[in-house]
Amino acid sequence: MGDMEKMARAMAGDLKSRLNRLEATLLDNLESQRSTAADEMKQHLESVMDVKSQTLRTELKNFKCAHHQDAADAGTVDAQTTNEPIELKIGQLRDSLATHPPPMERQRNSDAKSSLAEWRAKRTKLMERWESNFQRGSQRKSTSKRSTRNLS
Repeated sequence: MGDMEKMARAMAGDLKSRLNRLEATLLDNLESQRSTAADEMKQHLESVMDVKSQTLRTELKNFKCAHHQDAADAGTVDAQTTNEPIELKIGQLRDSLATHPPPMERQRNSDAKSSLAEWRAKRTKLMERWESNFQRGSQRKSTSKRSTRNLS
């Protein structure tokens, strides 16, 4: 009986270590997928910002040209002639990309974390069930031996 218990415990330990390695592999894959997706989203947002800021600059330039023409006709040129406020706002938007992950990425992270938490909970329940079954099985074997001893 002692050899069987030792072998069963060794198998349970091996199974636990395999599950831990599997969990570590899954976490590594999840992290790499998450970082890749975040980088792709950041690049996409930066390209959209570049296009939008270029469009905004062009529109502002056209507006200023029209406004200066109207002001020159009226004889007063008090219009703002620099793009500093707009350039400052574009810079702030670009900086905020680095500090705040996109909302879709946050939701994807929370979904992945919740599914990982569910998987861990299921794994824990399964390990507990295996251990209790092992305990009950070893108790059954020991009681059956005792009962046969008493009969003889």
